[in-house]
Amino acid sequence: MQAEENSFLEKLARELWHSQKENFDKLYVILPSRRARIFLIEAFKKVADGASWLPTIKSMEDFISEISSLQSADELELIFEFYEAYKILEGDKADSLEEFMGWGSILLYDFNEIDRNMIDPDVLFGYLTEQKAAENWNLGREELTDYQQKYLDFWHRFIHYYRALKSSLEDKKIAYQGMLYLEAIESLKTNANEMLRDEIYCFAGFNAFTPAEEEIIKLVKDSKKTLFYWDADEYYLNDKLQEAGTFLRPRIGGDPTAKWVDTQLKEGEKEIKIYGISGNIAQAKLLGELLDSDGHELGDLKRKAVILADENLLLPVLESLPDSQQPLNITMGYPVKQTAYYSFFYSFFQLFQKFKGREDLYYRDLFAFLESPLLKKLVDKQKLDESIAKLRSSQAIYYTKGKLKSSIDTAISFVFDDDLRLIQRALILVNKLKNSNKLDELEMEILFHFYKLFNNLQALEGRAKLSEQALMNFYRQFISRSQLSFVGEPLEGLQIMGVLESRTLDFEEIYILSMNEGILPSGKAQNSLIPFNIKKEFNLPTYKEKDAIFAYHFYRILQRAKKVHLIYNSGIDVLSGGERSRFIEQLLHEIPLKNPNINIEEVKVELPQGLKTLSKERIEKTDAILQKIREKLTSKLSASAINTFMTCPLDFYYQYILGLREDVSQDPEEDMEAFQFGNLLHDCLEALYKPYVGELLSTELLQKIESKSEEELIAAFVKNEIPQWEEGKNKLVFEVCKSYMHQFFEMEKARIAQSEVLIKGVEDEIEWQTALKLSNGEEIELNFFGKIDRIEEVDGEVQIIDYKSGNVEKRELNPKDTEAVLSRDDGLYNKFIQLSIYNLLYQSKYNQQSTAAILSFRRIKEGVMAAKNFGKEDALKMISEILSRMLDPDEAFEHSPKANYCSFCRDVEKSKAH
Repeated sequence: MQAEENSFLEKLARELWHSQKENFDKLYVILPSRRARIFLIEAFKKVADGASWLPTIKSMEDFISEISSLQSADELELIFEFYEAYKILEGDKADSLEEFMGWGSILLYDFNEIDRNMIDPDVLFGYLTEQKAAENWNLGREELTDYQQKYLDFWHRFIHYYRALKSSLEDKKIAYQGMLYLEAIESLKTNANEMLRDEIYCFAGFNAFTPAEEEIIKLVKDSKKTLFYWDADEYYLNDKLQEAGTFLRPRIGGDPTAKWVDTQLKEGEKEIKIYGISGNIAQAKLLGELLDSDGHELGDLKRKAVILADENLLLPVLESLPDSQQPLNITMGYPVKQTAYYSFFYSFFQLFQKFKGREDLYYRDLFAFLESPLLKKLVDKQKLDESIAKLRSSQAIYYTKGKLKSSIDTAISFVFDDDLRLIQRALILVNKLKNSNKLDELEMEILFHFYKLFNNLQALEGRAKLSEQALMNFYRQFISRSQLSFVGEPLEGLQIMGVLESRTLDFEEIYILSMNEGILPSGKAQNSLIPFNIKKEFNLPTYKEKDAIFAYHFYRILQRAKKVHLIYNSGIDVLSGGERSRFIEQLLHEIPLKNPNINIEEVKVELPQGLKTLSKERIEKTDAILQKIREKLTSKLSASAINTFMTCPLDFYYQYILGLREDVSQDPEEDMEAFQFGNLLHDCLEALYKPYVGELLSTELLQKIESKSEEELIAAFVKNEIPQWEEGKNKLVFEVCKSYMHQFFEMEKARIAQSEVLIKGVEDEIEWQTALKLSNGEEIELNFFGKIDRIEEVDGEVQIIDYKSGNVEKRELNPKDTEAVLSRDDGLYNKFIQLSIYNLLYQSKYNQQSTAAILSFRRIKEGVMAAKNFGKEDALKMISEILSRMLDPDEAFEHSPKANYCSFCRDVEKSKAH
């Protein structure tokens, strides 16, 4: 609820009630957003001192739609309409739908901007074509290459695409927004009196109008009595350097009769606090703490608003809010790709799109789908787990659909039914999830969004004749860009909204998150095929105008607030938000000079002490602990466990003796951890090479494998549930992974030019049981276990390869002797120990000689780096000594200060600090 005493909408309601009371039912109020309508109605109820019909209240968009004879079409329908018009023009030369979507959706945006700004398309596209021709002009008068000519033809065709699309849409009586605006203008020019039936039109709370909106307002003004109410403050209106006043200054600057120019920001008392904290999740956690320390009464909640400049923070914020901050009202958009349902349906489409025309399904895609947590809402979890275990036990690479239909619970066997279209199966999944009675209110709202999307897609699918591959690409390209629209009860509880949803609304206490450059304001990013210089030439809006609009929104939010909390991410990410917003810098510089009544301060956010230091914990080896260690050795001992012990004994104790495991699902991570980076590369290479076990590598085969690398990399990101992999830091990681994969295949090609390489195994799991006499004289039964990344035969000799995403130096793989390995306490030879164990496992199980090597993606130019081979006897001697130390009762478990990657010790200490 707004700050009632002086809110803009309260003031507007009071003004209109007293000045237009006799004509109240003939009043038409037009606001910037639909959300504001509900608040204005509530304000009218409070100020009215008698009975009256409410005036008509609509948003600008709804008002224009009302006077236009065309219907607004959604983006999905527009893309299909555009593609059909494009195909008619281009015939056999037309791009596929997947290729078209890459540029078609951007061009559709440009068409909309051209119409909204009333630009002559013939002139603009003619200018654009001439510029592109000049870029390809050469002094030697040589003929253009085929590529250059196709490039120029592409730009030359824009005007034809524009006309064809508009003609097609007009025939169907539908339109995109700009086209709708132009048609509304024509309707008003010819029949304004019939279109405008009310007597008084009031435009309230606006800042910037497009030229098309300006023309509509002019036509309304020419025919009817028109009122204007602005919401400005002298703080930015009278300062020519303030971008917040860019659009209002020429309109009402210096006009003493303008309603209204206030001084709340210029003269009022406020408290502004600025917080910097590293990480997006940390921002959400900080918000929860701030809210928890404030008032808990429902009346207090109504006066508060949380504004998310970055919509991706919605779920982390919801998870971080204390129970005291209930009820909630969410009114904003949220990216579909951030939901678990996006990943779930992605894995569903991925399952069927890779092997068109085949009955069998690739094991990796199959298990990614079957092991989805959402699928367990449809079937008995235990039965599904048993079915998956049985399928896995067969060690098959491909599974037939017939076998799957008979092996899987009948509740989901329809998934493998080829008699149903893929989109039909997706809709059945949606309905089954809806009827499972296991979804909360938020999940139902998310699922309903997918239901609408799939229904629309089914209606349009037949027209475009989408293949399963095309359907997958369409899902990835279009649906991943779509947004969920949350609309709650605006008059109750804590308000959570985006920046645009805050227009005309006022709250006493405001929390704004993601106050970073590149987010608020959004900066230079633009989704357009029209170059910046041409936009400036034709007065099309650029990022500068967009920044000015959001500057106004930001300062308007501050105008009537009493308490303001600005939170920014101090961990700079140049791809999804850089240093703190210039709006913060402006406030820090201007407030002391312009309004000393505002108390502004930067608050130092202290991390809990447990995050900074580790305690000197020492765990003595009791008889019970020693027994636990022996049980571990005889059940399943991995190379990783031995490495953990050598790196940090205390970490080994936490993980392998107490059985504590880091639960990465508890707190979502917005930035990728190092282990995830390694998982991505491992998963991608496993998927690429697994189908070719037993085959000899050749140039042709490597080219075939490499051609699928980007597709498998995307699948790996989805499998590992990496958030926002198409943007921010994770986008950078995606590009780095692509680069690594390219370098990897270049290295592979160089290797097979020198040697014959046969793939013998990929991600093979090997176990070996043996009796081992320790250096202390004790004899124990060992059960060794290892998962080997790759086993190959190079010129007839077996070689074991372990992939490493981090840096590896050759000296780490070539110790002088076993004593050199055992004397180190900094983990220098841990990779060597791991390779020695893998060698031992392979040689012992297959009674065949082998060597071991590492491939470091950070040092890919070094190629495969071979490790020194001690031989079986020396390797067993080394392991015997390590295990003797592990069972030595006088050697306590302590944290190693040299352990750089000992994260679990830190996590345990964090929990103690709290």
